[in-house]
This record gives sequence, structure tokens and C-alpha cells, in this order.
Amino acid sequence: MCLRSVSVSVSGFSQDPKTPKTGAPSGRSSHHGTKLAAPQQISCRGWWAGSWAGKSPNFTISEPKIQYRLVHEPASSTLTRHASAPLREEKRREEKTRPDSRHRPLDMAVLQFLAYLIGGQIALTVAFYMLSLVVPKAAFAARSLASYMSLVVVALYGVFASIALRIVGMQQIAQWTTGRAFKYAMAATTGISFEIIDPGRHLDTVRPAVFIGNHQTELDVLMLGTMFPKYCSVTAKKSLKSWPFLGWFMALSGTVFIDRKNTQDARQAMAGAAAEIKNRKQSVYMFPEGTRSYTKDPTLLPFKKGAFHLAVQAGVPIVPVVVANYSHVLYLKSFIFNLGKIPCKVLDPIPTAGLTAADVDELTRSTRDLMLKELISLTEKAQGRPIALPATNGTDGVVKASGAEATLS
Repeated sequence: MCLRSVSVSVSGFSQDPKTPKTGAPSGRSSHHGTKLAAPQQISCRGWWAGSWAGKSPNFTISEPKIQYRLVHEPASSTLTRHASAPLREEKRREEKTRPDSRHRPLDMAVLQFLAYLIGGQIALTVAFYMLSLVVPKAAFAARSLASYMSLVVVALYGVFASIALRIVGMQQIAQWTTGRAFKYAMAATTGISFEIIDPGRHLDTVRPAVFIGNHQTELDVLMLGTMFPKYCSVTAKKSLKSWPFLGWFMALSGTVFIDRKNTQDARQAMAGAAAEIKNRKQSVYMFPEGTRSYTKDPTLLPFKKGAFHLAVQAGVPIVPVVVANYSHVLYLKSFIFNLGKIPCKVLDPIPTAGLTAADVDELTRSTRDLMLKELISLTEKAQGRPIALPATNGTDGVVKASGAEATLS
């Protein structure tokens, strides 16, 4: 047998401060007693005084009596406690080494936030896709969420790919590899793809060149990802450079940013693009309309002349790329966003050798007319309906502007 515990009891309380009790309480036996310091009076007064019949409760502790009691324990219990001691020690060590959530590193908190964000968006996208079986308009929300999620993920991939390719001296294919990743991501998440029609294999054989195309909606980013040739970069508004993810990728992959508000800076940017084309045989892709048209029927906005000036200055051919009107797949005003395959045709290159700035107006006009006719033809096949050639409204389809707009974009 062994000593398990010592029980200590303190007695000798009196409610009356004038006649303190000094003996042990009745019914108890005291084996040992130790007299402590002189009695001390503790007065407790408060809001509960009314419950004491108008008397303030006073308590006095006088000559506490200490009582000891030996409690015996079987030997088997002692052995069990000693056997569990290593387990308790191991548990204490685990608690010490376990990371405290209050002191979680910042990078872990950021990763956890991103995981919750991506997981929540995936769940919401799936929910909208399921709802679209009953409410067709829900497909617009589902594919919109899937598109932006794919764009962010691929842009992050593009940032790391651009850094890696820059290190090994292959920065010129950064936009090509990122575009292909976006092509497959969009096909998997939205069911939308572009069919590239290039009978002359100009995307693979013509380099360097200035590629131009019609600009309809944000979905043109997917078109670029599908048809974008190697050793090619895009031009973009300078404001896009500050966008998270997408702007980082564009800056790292060699995008030519143009500030339309600053004529001198814009001309320097275009001069730099022309030098890049000549020295590194780097092609560029531009949208001569300058902005998205968002039209339901196939048409082209007036062309700006920046791409044509660039081609003439660099002495490289212009390669028109025409995408059929896809308002039956994506039309924002009516909340239409359906799956489908959109035809995109690469036309024959237009040479610019020997041309000067004086020939740019006619070059711009003739190229636009050629692309408009092909746009009507492609859209008729894609939508299965006859389409009339849109009226010109007395214009030749060329922007009459001054400064940066006239010579740059």
C-alpha cells in the first residue's frame, strides 16, 4: 500500500464577528491541529444584503483547524498509473510541437485563403452548371465563372513559364505556350473551342509578320490561345500592365504596351516593336479595330492604321486572321454563353515591301474590305443562315485621326 493523497480540511468559521468559534466542528475528529495566525475578519457587503434580513453579512475566520486523512490505494492502481506516465509525457511533447493556429505563418494563411477561394468558385460553377439543366440562363453564369477561373490559373502558369523561359533564353515562345494551356483549360471547363483553318500553313511558315484580326469580345483571348503562332507577341493598352496575374504575365512575356494618351511614348513603343521584328524575327498580333465590337451581326469597326504603319516600317507582310461572328455562342446583352466550335480562318499574307507611309491608307482600306467579305462567308457557315453585307454609311472604314491614333493604333 502507498500514500495516495492527504486530505486537509479547515474549520472554525463564525458568522458573528463578536463571538468567534475556536473549536473543531461537531461530528469531526481532529488527529492533528496547528494554530495559525490571529483571526482575521473579512467583511463582505454588497447588493445581496437584503437577503440577510437587513443585516450586512460578516464572516470571520478564527483559528483554523487542519485535519489530515490517509487514503490507501491498491498496488495495482499504482502500477497502472506508472505505466501510463510515458504516454502522458508523449502527449505533452506533441502538444508543445503542434503548431498554434494563432501563430500560423503568413504564407500558410495565404495558401489556405486561395484554397478556400478556388474551392468555393469550383463548387459555385458546378452548381450553376447543374442549375442550367432547369434554367438555361444559368449556363451564362457557369461559363463566365469557369472562364475567369481558367484565365487566372493559366495567367499564373504563364508568369512562372515566362520566368523559366527567360532564364533559358526562350522568352519568345512564352505567350505561345501559355495560349495553348488556356486553349485546353477552356475546352475542359466551358466546352468552347476555335477551329483554325489555315490551308496555306501561314502560321507555321510566315515569320516575321504583323498578324491582324477582328475583335468581338473577351472570348478573343481564347482565339489567340488557339491560333497564336510561335515567336509572336501581342500589343496591348498600357493600363493592362497593372492588372494582377494577366498584367504580370504580359509584362514578363514581352508584350508591347502602348500608351495612347502619350504620342511620344506610343511612337517609341511602336519603333521598339519594329526593331524587335527586324532584329529577332518576332511577329506581333494586333486588333486594328482598337476595341471590341460586341455586335450581334457580323461587321467590322473602322480600322486604325497603327498595325499597317508598323508592317510598312518593318517591311514585313500583313497576315489577316478572320473569326466568324459568334454571337450564337457568346452575346453579353442577352446573357447567352453556350458551348460550341467557332471557325477562324488565316488569309494569305499581304506583302508590304516597297510601300511607304503614303500607301498606308489604301492598304488599310483594301485589307478591311477583304476581311469583311470573309467574315460574312464564315459566319454564314457557322450560324447556318444567309447574311447581307453591312452598309458602309458613306465611310471607307479607315479612322481619320491625328497624333498617336493616326500613326499607331
